[in-house]
Amino acid sequence: AILCRAESAEASLRDQVSGGKLKELRRLERRLSEQEGGIEFSALSPHDEIEPALDAFLEVERSGWKGREGSAIACRSADEAFFRQAAAGLHAAGALRLHWLKGRDRAIASKCNFVAGEGSYAFKIGFVEEYARFSPGVQLE
Repeated sequence: AILCRAESAEASLRDQVSGGKLKELRRLERRLSEQEGGIEFSALSPHDEIEPALDAFLEVERSGWKGREGSAIACRSADEAFFRQAAAGLHAAGALRLHWLKGRDRAIASKCNFVAGEGSYAFKIGFVEEYARFSPGVQLE
């Protein structure tokens, strides 16, 4: 999927998510925040070290069904090595986006996008399954 720039985050939500769904997502966000004592949305900045960020992304992506089914990047050492090398190069070029939804003491969801031209391509997303009822991947998106 490609995400194209919108005038603002609110404009993007209005264009892509129905009013009823948006209301439900905000309710789930409040409930998750209450359970965790607060939540935080964060992103890798251009000046952040890449390795700890990749570790955090891969840990969440491998934590659920993708890890059990063997489709997480970190399930195969050659895939993980390739991803780490590619991600480091993209980060150096300003074309890597890593995002997290964090709770009290850990990441609940993480996603990786690649930037090209005027858009951002969704590559991988993962979430900690015990939080599934809060739709953390959708919240992060």
